[in-house]
Amino acid sequence: MLPFTDEISRLEKEAAAGNSSRVAKALANQSTGNLSLAQAVRAASLARTVGAIDWGLRALTPMMWSPTGKITGNEDLLTLYCGLLVKAGAAEEALRLLGTVKNELNTSATLYRVHALVGQWRYGETIPHLHRYLELVQADARQQIIGELNLAAAFIHEGRSLEAHEVLAKLLPRCREFKNPVFLGNAYEIRAQLSLLDRQWQQTLTWLNKSVESHPSAAARQELFIAKWRAVAVLAQSPHAPASREPLNKLRLDAIQMNHWETVRDCDRLLAVHTGDPTLALKLYFGTPYEAYRAHLMRELKQPLEIPSDYPLVFTGSGRHKELSLLMEKRSLWFQLSPLSARLFAALACDTYRGRSVPELFYRLHPDESFNVFNSAVRIRVAINQVRKAVKPLGFTVVCREGLYSLQSNAALVLHVPKNLESLAASGHRVAFLNAQGADLSRPDQVAAALGVSVRTARRVLGR
Repeated sequence: MLPFTDEISRLEKEAAAGNSSRVAKALANQSTGNLSLAQAVRAASLARTVGAIDWGLRALTPMMWSPTGKITGNEDLLTLYCGLLVKAGAAEEALRLLGTVKNELNTSATLYRVHALVGQWRYGETIPHLHRYLELVQADARQQIIGELNLAAAFIHEGRSLEAHEVLAKLLPRCREFKNPVFLGNAYEIRAQLSLLDRQWQQTLTWLNKSVESHPSAAARQELFIAKWRAVAVLAQSPHAPASREPLNKLRLDAIQMNHWETVRDCDRLLAVHTGDPTLALKLYFGTPYEAYRAHLMRELKQPLEIPSDYPLVFTGSGRHKELSLLMEKRSLWFQLSPLSARLFAALACDTYRGRSVPELFYRLHPDESFNVFNSAVRIRVAINQVRKAVKPLGFTVVCREGLYSLQSNAALVLHVPKNLESLAASGHRVAFLNAQGADLSRPDQVAAALGVSVRTARRVLGR
């Protein structure tokens, strides 16, 4: 076996050649123990690039905290760690840690902050950070392209067509001159999205064709995105014709097969916006936990959408129909499960499209603690096993696909959820409700009487 530094050099060349999956597998076979700081940073940076996020976190975590629990003062190390957290789905903790970076010239910290905000659909907030980033990287052509690609995408998402045109007018010649097929393909795709925004259907198809021609060996995921925008160009011209919906419906099925859940969500958004389907819009609203996404959806819809206080999540399956509730009421699951299990169950129920990662769940259960890949992951897996055991009699299970956890049921269930479920899952609303019932929380018998449950269940509700 090659010495570690030589092996990383070899893997960096493989990654540059486009063999990311092979590099990720090779890293998984490398130990993260006994690495120097320089080796860990270099290897973790490579791990972030190829998607070996868990390995990268394991490499950096031992160097992130002192024996007394104080976080590192090495801002470059902290920044890279935050970049891994963002990729792991822990955007909130990454933003909190990035807020401690004092070096205003740290371009990576600025870019990772943008990535974290995008992960929460907060595109509008990325724009000032991207302007700052572009000021900092004026001498670096590659980083300029990265910043302008993100800025153009943000403007388009926010419906700011004129500003997107200004960015792309500079970006497209820069990408052609740089001769990077990935950058040029992405720039053409973003230009096609701008044509969609401007309702220029033929131009949309022309730019998408250019994207494919510039990068014929694009990954399957990029091909999926191109196909999505082609389908939207068809849908937007005749949104109420069944034949116009068919390409996007087919693409949605392809995205499910690829486990690309954000594309599934986006297909539903595009169908809801263009067809004005209020049922689909409500499914999206209650099945997406991001407030910025919900607000953006409401702005996009052509007709006002009345949001009810709660919504029925329907699980189709066999057996007798059963109705369950996560509303703050006496017969709710909030008062049948332990405090931790109830909050974890609610966190899983918040997103009906994409599962939630271990770091993401950890933040929702322990927002005042820092994620540690070695022990936090164990704590979450223990909690998930407890939830599985608790909800099995109700007809639910918790499944894991590609490191993401979600709820599933083979039973005929309807789960009623409130529109503020995400905040309920992260706060002390249960205690406030019990106090409002006049129950002394030190007395399980009083809690049992207030809820109409057994004392044993009341003890579980109180976490005893």
